[in-house]
Amino acid sequence: MTTQMGFAEMMQSLHAGSAALDYRKTGRLLREMEAQAGVHVALMGNVTLDLLTPFLRVEAAKVGQMSAFHVSPFGQYMQALHGEALQRFDPHVIVLLLSAEAMRPDAFERFHQLSVEDRHRLRDDMMAEVEGWIDSAVMRTAATLMVANFPCPSSALGVADLSSDYGEREFFLDLNLALLRAVRARPRAMMLDVVAAMGRVGTRQAVDRRMHYVAGLGWTDAMMREFGAVFAHALVGALGAARKCLVLDLDNSLWGGVAGEDGPHGIRVGRGDMVGEAFRAFQLRIKALKERGILLALCSKNNPEDVEEVFRLRDDMPLQLSDMAATAIGWDSKYTGIGKIARQLNIGLDALVFLDDNAAEIAAVRQYCPEVHAVLLPPDPSDYVDILDALPWFEKSRLTAEDRARTEHYALAARRDGLCASCDPMDYLRDLDMRAAVRDAGPADLLRVHQLFNKTNQFNLTTGRPTMGEVEAMMTDPAWQLIVANLRDRFGQLGTVAICALRREGAALHIGHFLMSCRAMGRGLEHAMMNEVKRRFLESDAASLHGTHVPTAKNGPVRGFFDDQGFAASDGGDRTDYALCRADVAFKDCDWIMLETE
Repeated sequence: MTTQMGFAEMMQSLHAGSAALDYRKTGRLLREMEAQAGVHVALMGNVTLDLLTPFLRVEAAKVGQMSAFHVSPFGQYMQALHGEALQRFDPHVIVLLLSAEAMRPDAFERFHQLSVEDRHRLRDDMMAEVEGWIDSAVMRTAATLMVANFPCPSSALGVADLSSDYGEREFFLDLNLALLRAVRARPRAMMLDVVAAMGRVGTRQAVDRRMHYVAGLGWTDAMMREFGAVFAHALVGALGAARKCLVLDLDNSLWGGVAGEDGPHGIRVGRGDMVGEAFRAFQLRIKALKERGILLALCSKNNPEDVEEVFRLRDDMPLQLSDMAATAIGWDSKYTGIGKIARQLNIGLDALVFLDDNAAEIAAVRQYCPEVHAVLLPPDPSDYVDILDALPWFEKSRLTAEDRARTEHYALAARRDGLCASCDPMDYLRDLDMRAAVRDAGPADLLRVHQLFNKTNQFNLTTGRPTMGEVEAMMTDPAWQLIVANLRDRFGQLGTVAICALRREGAALHIGHFLMSCRAMGRGLEHAMMNEVKRRFLESDAASLHGTHVPTAKNGPVRGFFDDQGFAASDGGDRTDYALCRADVAFKDCDWIMLETE
């Protein structure tokens, strides 16, 4: 049994960095707490996977995911999909790690004797096996599938391999490109980039031939740590656990120098100067996060006028004030400014990551806002891009249209708020000219629906977090109706912002999930959605409509929602169950929203 002291030491080690961390010892401590695991991970392949589990377990814990692991028998990755053991384990994630040479040992032993046509056939044969595994896993499980690509071995032909017709290097490039395309075509599949991981570690530091012969996995500890980090990044994306906003300091963080002292043309950012080039590269990388749907914000101790002057006169910088969803510029403490940003964006502190070059500011934020992930930038700005890339908190499995338009959504919200401040609340709602398209979800909605399930905390009646496979099942199972709502107003589109999942059980219709994005709150859309649910209920032959409220620390806005909708409550301890009879159905007035059903 893990002692309290052992657990405390373990958590300190997790945050101390890889160099100070004993992965095997920490992995054993985490394994003792597997009963608390929220994520089930199955490992399959034709290498010795048990060696990897401590590294995967620790890296998953670093991103807040306590994980339980199931390792399928060596080489039985196809058979394991049909076994009862996997079914009982009920994985959320399945990792497939294959050695190309172990898949087709005879072919690779005589690779250079194969004709070009035979090499093409070998590639197609291997891809058919992997694609067959992916399709079978999709059919038999609800898990997200993480498929590792194939590192290229050193060629016996040396440099001559690169000039050979379909040589070994070209073969593996082609194989991995085919694998990437196959994975991309399947929404529930993701690639684990072993090739890139090995490149970062360095082949000589990543591979231990002796371990390959002794244990069946020739990876060094450094390589297994790096693979664990790749897995953790993918896990954040698969679970929809990305944080929503990156908060940035300015002086010596976003540019070199101090705005108030050096002036707009004295700060260092731009081409032609080593330091300036480093800051420019950092700004470009930050701007790319905006394309992922990550909000950007500024929190700096500065005169607002000085900051505005820098951005006005330095329009050569990649980042501009228009890229920012929120700012807190002034002389308040950084943790106070960060709190203001969270309130302005209507998101929790645990949705923020903060970067600063000042150790004292980082320490204060960690003390007073422990939910924020605060990162101290190193002294050399040329390291900033690598620091940003190493953060797992902004990973997404795939990007949606809502991701790319997220900053614009917040800019439009500010314009709406300006309208709201100048008129009566009901006049404001009517003046928005809102139109809601309510319809059954289809395959094109899968990514956004999964994202909403995993990111919505405030208006979420149960805060259930279904996997992408479970969302797929809701879309195809006739017992479920998965309803989504798209909202637009006179300022623009808000996108898909609400979900209701109805499940038929006997004579009863159950509301399994009911949730709405925070950016749609305060508009009455929840009443329009519930009116649609009630309409469907009355059109069915169900005798009663049921719902559940599971209170959490964050979903206070839904307290009393079912009561307000006319449901009768029955106390269930940690949850409250509700029921509504046909005779008691009453529709809520929300005539300021035009409902467009499909």
